[in-house]
Amino acid sequence: MIAEKQPIHAIVTRGKGEVNETLIAACPDLQVIARCGVGLDNVNVDFATQKGIKVVNAPGSNADTVAEHALCLMLMLQRHLYASVQAVKQNDWQFRNRYQGDEIRGKTLGILGLGNIGSKVAHLAAAFGMHIIYWDVQPKNQVAYSYHAWKVYWRSPTSSVCTFRLCQLPNRC
Repeated sequence: MIAEKQPIHAIVTRGKGEVNETLIAACPDLQVIARCGVGLDNVNVDFATQKGIKVVNAPGSNADTVAEHALCLMLMLQRHLYASVQAVKQNDWQFRNRYQGDEIRGKTLGILGLGNIGSKVAHLAAAFGMHIIYWDVQPKNQVAYSYHAWKVYWRSPTSSVCTFRLCQLPNRC
């Protein structure tokens, strides 16, 4: 292994490989594990912490990209864009009779998890004129005020669209 030839002080990962107990133990000079992204599900944080190794990530680094993608998918579904594009590719111009979409303005978006990404989704959806309802484990009074969102118990059948913006592991985002 590389650690046998020269000391390794840092591991930087984009999330593809496991930074597990075996790898960490094989690097006795390791001081930091950095994740270029949000989640730490590929890093054995508990073992690294026990060894005195600092573990860092980049919360919010992909929030704009993911929020824009979520809104893009909402628009695609609401306007039946995928089916429409496939019909046009087959020279089927009658698709307009079958795939009439709806506007998202005035629809209600339910967001489960109003963290970095969920807040950005709320902001973009509000700009499109959507009503926002959300549930989050932490109070979001200033977000609720600025985006006209209100907290609901998450059994609401009133949402036209729902998006889930949750961490895979608790306290690891």
